[in-house]
Amino acid sequence: MDLAIITLSAQTVPLAERIGQGLPKDRVTLFLPAQKYDLLITQPCYISLKVEPFAAGLRELIRDIFSRYKGIIFIMPLGIVVRLIAPCLQDKYKDPAVVVIDHGGRYVISTLSGHEGGANALAYKVANAIHAEPI
Repeated sequence: MDLAIITLSAQTVPLAERIGQGLPKDRVTLFLPAQKYDLLITQPCYISLKVEPFAAGLRELIRDIFSRYKGIIFIMPLGIVVRLIAPCLQDKYKDPAVVVIDHGGRYVISTLSGHEGGANALAYKVANAIHAEPI
C-alpha cells in the first residue's frame, strides 16, 4: 500500500518516523512544508522515510496526491483535515484510506474509507506502531 504521511511541523517528524518504522519504508512518503524541510535538513536527525517537501499550499498538495495514494496519514487537527479533503471526495470505493493523528500521538482516528478503503485497519496498524489509541 502506497502511503503518504503529511505534517506541517518539524516537531512531529519523529512521530512520522515512528509510524514509518511499523510500515514498509519503500512505500511511505513524508510530505513536509518546504520551509520546515529546510530547517530539518540543517539539524542532525535521522530520517529513514522518503521526504517530499512541498512549497505550494496544503490544499494544492491534497488535490495533487489524493488519488495517487492508497492511504494518507495526517498529523494535524481533525477539523483541518476534514476541510482539506472535502473537495476531493468521490465515493467509498475510490477514496483513499484517511487516518488522522493528534500532535501528541495519543489518538489515531480512522476518518475516511474505514471499511472499503482500509482506514480502520490502517488506524490499528499505526496505533500499534506508536503505542496510541485507535479510534
